[in-house]
Amino acid sequence: MATAKQIEANRKNAARSTGPRSDAGKLASRVNAIKHGLRAELIDVLPHEDAALYEELVGAWMSRYRPMDAVEEGLVRYAASLSWKLDRARGHETAVLTRRGREAREAVEKTQAERLEDAIHILCPRPEAMFDRGPTGVYYLPVREQLEATSAGCRLLINHWERLREIVRSHRSWDELELVHAMRLMANQPISFTDEPRLLDMAIASRRLHRPDVAVTTLMLIETRGNPFSSAIMADACARQPRSRAEARQVLVDMTTAEIERLQSVLDEREALGDPFRAELKEADRVASFDPSTEGARVRNYQSTLHRELLRTLDMLTKLQKERRANDEGTPAPNEANSDHIADASTPEPDVPDPQLGGAPAPNEANFIPIVQEKVASEQPRSVAPVPRMKSNQAMKLLKRLRKGTDRQRALAKQLEEQG
Repeated sequence: MATAKQIEANRKNAARSTGPRSDAGKLASRVNAIKHGLRAELIDVLPHEDAALYEELVGAWMSRYRPMDAVEEGLVRYAASLSWKLDRARGHETAVLTRRGREAREAVEKTQAERLEDAIHILCPRPEAMFDRGPTGVYYLPVREQLEATSAGCRLLINHWERLREIVRSHRSWDELELVHAMRLMANQPISFTDEPRLLDMAIASRRLHRPDVAVTTLMLIETRGNPFSSAIMADACARQPRSRAEARQVLVDMTTAEIERLQSVLDEREALGDPFRAELKEADRVASFDPSTEGARVRNYQSTLHRELLRTLDMLTKLQKERRANDEGTPAPNEANSDHIADASTPEPDVPDPQLGGAPAPNEANFIPIVQEKVASEQPRSVAPVPRMKSNQAMKLLKRLRKGTDRQRALAKQLEEQG
């Protein structure tokens, strides 16, 4: 059980933990639990929003509808608040869809990059796996076609060929790994170079560039690759081999340049006709432009609720203003009723016949009674019709909503109740 000292200490600590006391602190603590602010009812402007823009919006609504009493002003301010919250919901939805689109594009680009990386690793594996026989050369042709089917794949192949050409242009020779790299880029295994004249020319030029003083013979090629059935092809290649280092370098430069130009033409065609990767990105954008999640459905329902509430508020405001204008137009101007019965002073009165002169008899007192009564009735001021009070169900619903709103809206509801 706690002692008296502990109880007193607890009381002192509790007295210090009272939370914010100032108005600014209380206002700041009200927004501590806000996540997105879409369902905020007690505050109109969130901390990250511009209060001046909100006041400017309210002023624009006031200038547009020009309220004449407290009821109309409350409706206009309520409509401005609904419009502000509707814009906030639209901004939230735009931000969510933008993030979904960015994440979808990043996922598609990552998948595309992984596919390209896998394909290029098949053509150009790690150095320790360069000399593996692996599958036959026919297997590499679909892989190269897969790379050439996309713009990114064409650029990747062009970069590999440009690095090989830069080695030759810098007066260096290819080593055996770089020669195998070039053969793989042409979708061939090193074991099959004796069956392809172009690959034979590349291999012989690379060897002459490395050792220009030693001519390449058919026997050297057969001993290297062990394929005596292609002796005629190898003999022709040896006969047209370059005679100097400069010629060997030029052969390799021409071959790499030809591959780069071919890939560049394929790249231009892909960009002109349409890249499959680009179509995948567009499809990802279309899918991400709609949020089918529960949170997305809530945001759309909230927007529909705000839109309906705004339309109801504007409809009620329009009806009240129409009733007010109708009452103002139906009230006659001062002394308007007397204008039909009071004669103009400039108009001369008609001559009354004198009975002594042989005219019509003068009217007696009884004839003047209706005229006097009519004149007295016309001189009495006409009563003005009272402005109808808000007794409809819509007005009662508005009062209920105002009671649940902000402090300003509750004060307006209380004022309306006092006015009856």
